[in-house]
Amino acid sequence: MRLAAQQGSKLINAIYPGAGSTVSVSIASVGTNNIGKAAIAYNIEGNSIENVKTKIEKSKLKKIFYN
Repeated sequence: MRLAAQQGSKLINAIYPGAGSTVSVSIASVGTNNIGKAAIAYNIEGNSIENVKTKIEKSKLKKIFYN
C-alpha cells in the first residue's frame, strides 16, 4: 500500500504540481494517527499486542466504510 501511495502521489504531482504533496501529507497523517492510537492502547491502557492489533484493524475498517 505504501509503495502504491508513493507512486500515486508522484503521478498526481506530475499532472498537478502541489497536489501530490497534499496526498502524501494525508497518507502520512493517517499512518501517524494509527501509530499514536496503538501506542496509547498498549502503553497507557495496558492492552495486549493482539488486542491492539484488533483495535487498529477495526479502526481501519470503520474509516473505510463510514468516511
